Parts: sequence; C-alpha cells; structure tokens
Amino acid sequence: MRVNDAHVHVWSESPPWPELLAGSLQDGRAVSLLAAMDAAGVDMAAVITPRSMAWDNSVTLQAAHAHPERLVAISRVRLTDSSSVRTLKEQIDDNVRGFRIDLAEQGDVLDGNARSAWGGRS
Repeated sequence: MRVNDAHVHVWSESPPWPELLAGSLQDGRAVSLLAAMDAAGVDMAAVITPRSMAWDNSVTLQAAHAHPERLVAISRVRLTDSSSVRTLKEQIDDNVRGFRIDLAEQGDVLDGNARSAWGGRS
C-alpha cells in the first residue's frame, strides 16, 4: 500500500518571515524532508509553500521539479495581487497540482482590490 502525506513544507535558509518557523523539527531542505519521509515510510507528499516564505513559491517548485516521483507542488496565491491570474496560469503550466489560499492574510477577497485583480468590477 502506498503512503502519501498531504501536507509537508520546504523553505529557504533565509525565509522572509522566519518567526513563523519557531519550533520546527526540520531544517527546511528537500533532502531532509525526503529522509524524514523515508524514515516514516512515506512514498509521496504534497509540498505546500509555508507562510514563512511569504508569497515566494520558488523553493516548493524547485523541490517538486527535482523529485517528481516523490513530491508535488502546492503553491500559495495572493488573491488581491493583480498578477494572480497570470501566476495561476503559469504555475498550472509548471505542473503545480494545487493552490493554498490564506483568506485571513488577504482581507476581504470580495473588496475592490480582489475584484479588480480578477478582472471584475469593483
């Protein structure tokens, strides 16, 4: 039987929001994640960009590209960013398998900023 983990993280050595990593049990590198997966008998995992990386999905994408047989990417999306639609399309083309949307960090997604970012009227 295959064992999959639906929520793991990788991050850079100097994440934008390092205070969010307090108490973390690993160092954030993909090689450390894979070693922990091997030790736990996990075959595959969904790597979700952690909040500590702000809106930078590059480490998640690099890990998934380097280990496609073990890792799939889930990226963070800022709905109020005017480039969100383009970013989503690019990431889908780049084999991202899902998106994490943190509504608490983005205010009311139906306010004028979010509507204009998604091509709607405010």
